[in-house]
Amino acid sequence: MTSQNIVDKRIPLKVVCWNVRTLQDSNKCEYPQSRHWSPLVALQLARLEADIAALVRCACQIKGMLTEKGAVYTFYWSGSCSKEHRQTGMNFMIKQSLAKKL
Repeated sequence: MTSQNIVDKRIPLKVVCWNVRTLQDSNKCEYPQSRHWSPLVALQLARLEADIAALVRCACQIKGMLTEKGAVYTFYWSGSCSKEHRQTGMNFMIKQSLAKKL
């Protein structure tokens, strides 16, 4: 194959990072407060045309995912099991169109 026959199929991704600590309502609820602020984050991500967003300082206690009806993004989270210290965890939002390709 010559270099003229090679087609570049890479798709550029826009990855962002956001400290969402200020969007949390309370640390007392076992269910993550993402249900309240995920639409706000999704609106801003759409405005920025972001494909993937790492969400810093969410500190969700359990793990799971949340997709709002008609939403462009899905929120994924995983945190520690400790009810006292919710200082660790992984949280991100990804475009549904991209997630379907994974």
